[in-house]
Amino acid sequence: MKTPNLIILILIFFFSSKVFSEQILNTELWLHRGQSYSKNLEEIFFKINKDRWKGVELDVYFSENYRQFFITHNHPLTNDLPTLDDILYAKNKKLWLDLKNLSDIKFSDLKVLKEKLKYIGIKNQVFIESQNLLKLKFLQDKNFNIIFNFPIIFENKIYLFLIKYLTNIFGFEYISISINSFLKIKSYFKPHQFFLFTVNSNKKICELISKKTVNVILTSINPKELKCK
Repeated sequence: MKTPNLIILILIFFFSSKVFSEQILNTELWLHRGQSYSKNLEEIFFKINKDRWKGVELDVYFSENYRQFFITHNHPLTNDLPTLDDILYAKNKKLWLDLKNLSDIKFSDLKVLKEKLKYIGIKNQVFIESQNLLKLKFLQDKNFNIIFNFPIIFENKIYLFLIKYLTNIFGFEYISISINSFLKIKSYFKPHQFFLFTVNSNKKICELISKKTVNVILTSINPKELKCK
């Protein structure tokens, strides 16, 4: 085969593969703030399976007093709350772990966190989220994924391009953004990069799903009750 023909075939394969990969993006619905439904993680995992969510978001809050990573959104922190250790033996789950106070965690404790996440990530599909670029980079590992929570501080193009550049440099593949800010940065990233929170409108969810606009949507709407035309 002549070289020009070979090059043409390679280009056709590349572009067709790219188009195909974009076509098979299926937006997934994940349960928002799973710990609000139960303090028992097994009950949460049972709920997402029963109601057909594809995954669950859990908030992780570190307590320096207890030396524990609690599954909770904020204070008060008590010993009856589930912890990250309770997820160590989970299997085949999709987990979005929102690290609520990552900026306050010392690097010595980050090493402990990283080891726990690596262990959980071996048997599950794990995504960790924060706005702290440096500490997310420190935690980065092949066993789990990074979601950078995009801070909309300014809306000018220079700022948005800068954030996009930084996420590329740091190797963060995924972006989380609120539904209210989504349109402002939609054109700066690809659909598969978006983890969107929190959408509790049946109409809006159906629109996002039909247009294959985002990868994951956090919602409290039961997927079995979702009715799209």
